[in-house]
Amino acid sequence: MMKKAIIGMALIMSALVFSCGIGLKGRADTGKHEFYKAKTKEYQYYVRDGIVEIEKYIGKKKKVIVPEKIEGKRVVSIRNCFYRTSVSSVTVPDSISAMNSRAFYNCKKLKKVKLSKKITTIPSGAFMGCTSLTEVSMSSSVSEIEDKAFWNCGALTSVGDLTLKKVGWSAFENCKKLKGTITFDSSIEEIPSGCFCNCKKLSFRFPDKDLTVYDLAFAGCRNTKRYISPNVNAGAYAGCTNIDTVVVKDDNVIEENGVYYSKDRKTLVYVRPDYQGKLDFLKQVDTIGAYAFSGFRQKKVKIPDTIREIQEGAFYGALCKSVTWNKNVKDMANYMFKESALEKVVIPKGVKTIGLEALWNMPKCVSVSLPASVRSWADYEAEFTGVLEGFPALKKVTVASGNPHLESKKGLLFSKTNRLLCYPAGRKAKTYKIPKNITVGIHAFSNVKNLKVTFRFGSGIQGCFINCKNVRIVLPRSGISIGNMQGEDMPPFENSTKCYALVKKNSYVHKKFKKMVKRGYTSEFAYKVV
Repeated sequence: MMKKAIIGMALIMSALVFSCGIGLKGRADTGKHEFYKAKTKEYQYYVRDGIVEIEKYIGKKKKVIVPEKIEGKRVVSIRNCFYRTSVSSVTVPDSISAMNSRAFYNCKKLKKVKLSKKITTIPSGAFMGCTSLTEVSMSSSVSEIEDKAFWNCGALTSVGDLTLKKVGWSAFENCKKLKGTITFDSSIEEIPSGCFCNCKKLSFRFPDKDLTVYDLAFAGCRNTKRYISPNVNAGAYAGCTNIDTVVVKDDNVIEENGVYYSKDRKTLVYVRPDYQGKLDFLKQVDTIGAYAFSGFRQKKVKIPDTIREIQEGAFYGALCKSVTWNKNVKDMANYMFKESALEKVVIPKGVKTIGLEALWNMPKCVSVSLPASVRSWADYEAEFTGVLEGFPALKKVTVASGNPHLESKKGLLFSKTNRLLCYPAGRKAKTYKIPKNITVGIHAFSNVKNLKVTFRFGSGIQGCFINCKNVRIVLPRSGISIGNMQGEDMPPFENSTKCYALVKKNSYVHKKFKKMVKRGYTSEFAYKVV
């Protein structure tokens, strides 16, 4: 009886399974819902209730036209479809109404995209890191651009003229070539941090209302006004060198001949970039306020001894070639000279701290001199930022003897814990061997060109190079920390061109790279076997 009962139960279960429609390709149909995963030669996709969502493009074509139908079913969405693929152009048909975050993330070779007219929102990170992207054709009905949607799309020139109801933080950050006009809809309430940072060619139309504008929202933009308001962060317009109209909506700020002060006249709030008069007004205040000289055009500034404090970003994006400090300011605030045109940095004796990115992206600076008094440097202590990053013309760094944490050797900057912090990108040497017992700091080889670097046993390699060109690194057979490789190009090569590693055939490092290529963590072109 027991045996017959078991057999009977098995037959009943088989019938139930059959009636539920479980079959090939993982299909499941209860009569009300259908869901399964399948693929063609070009796409992996999901079918859900009679419609298709494309998960990934697996084809080999460089120019892709996404189909309107697969299996006779309508395609309505692309998910992370072209994530890290090598396509060069993509056309998305009008049947598609949505795409997922990072749909085109890190497509290094992607140049042109035509989007469906039904897509009205560009999701976060959708085109993030598409460094070759020049044009995105989209409907004028696109009204929302989410966080970092076009972050670091440095070649992008056109997305059309848009009217935005909402925009995310860093949505267009570093889109330096992007042209056109962004109109802000009357419903918009705020412009987030870094939103249009370094969009040097964009123009903007604002609604007739007060907006909340956060830090670096329009930093480096040439075609905008400056608002001084309690709702507008002082750094919102950092490095805007062409501002000729300043709108003041703050009862605590007064203006005289293009110079703006706090009502008690103790703090310098802002100096218009086109101000051409003398700087005698500096003797009347004791504080240079946040971003006060941001975008300032005069070539020289001398800070009198009456100044006791210089606040965050004071000279961010200034065109000054020279800024002479006084002896009373002991702290270099965050972002103080970031993006500025200083040719030499001489930090005076007595300065104890250097803030985050205080010396950062300074394309004309050829030398940096540090005193023994410096005890703390935020970039040195941070995990994800480099020291003196973005100095393509830098030839040497000097450190006064007696500094407890830093030292210079032949113009290179080292920590006293045996870490290379900065290899000056303006050096003319063609080769460099990492010294024994030296590790390499994050982005230590920022902006370096035409250099062959030999690593030794025990050297760390993760994140050393950024914005480099024509750099080769020679790696030992083993004994080197490669790190958790992420990204299309093999870190340490971030935002770099014509850079690769030389590895010895069948070495531990070679085998490690092959595994990373197989898992999609790096490109097979990121290294060469010798």
